[in-house]
Amino acid sequence: MDFYISWNDWNTPPEGTVVIEDLSVVGTRHENRDGTSRQDAFSKLEKWAVVNAVREPNNPYDPNAIAIVSEHGQIGYIASEEAVKLSQMIDTGYKPLAKLSALFSCPDDTLGGKIELHLLPSSENMSSV
Repeated sequence: MDFYISWNDWNTPPEGTVVIEDLSVVGTRHENRDGTSRQDAFSKLEKWAVVNAVREPNNPYDPNAIAIVSEHGQIGYIASEEAVKLSQMIDTGYKPLAKLSALFSCPDDTLGGKIELHLLPSSENMSSV
């Protein structure tokens, strides 16, 4: 996975880019399927770290699942009510770029966060914009 976003892609995205701010990262307290800790991965991140939004169409719990993965491992998911719309856009060719826009401590002393997501249109999407 690539954990780099060019300045131009982030700050001057192409026409038709959809920007969604303050998307909560959910499921941060759970362990990953491989046994790694999402909290450990979160603890190694700083605000504005690049993360990947990874579609999981074969996720056994949610066919619209979008995992949030950092260079240190998975840190959670986009909430299912948001993932319904966003997964459809990704599935039709929009390229997701994401950064951790907020990192905070929760009342139970676990870490939580939010992402800013940019969905860049493909050439096919541009014809309908």
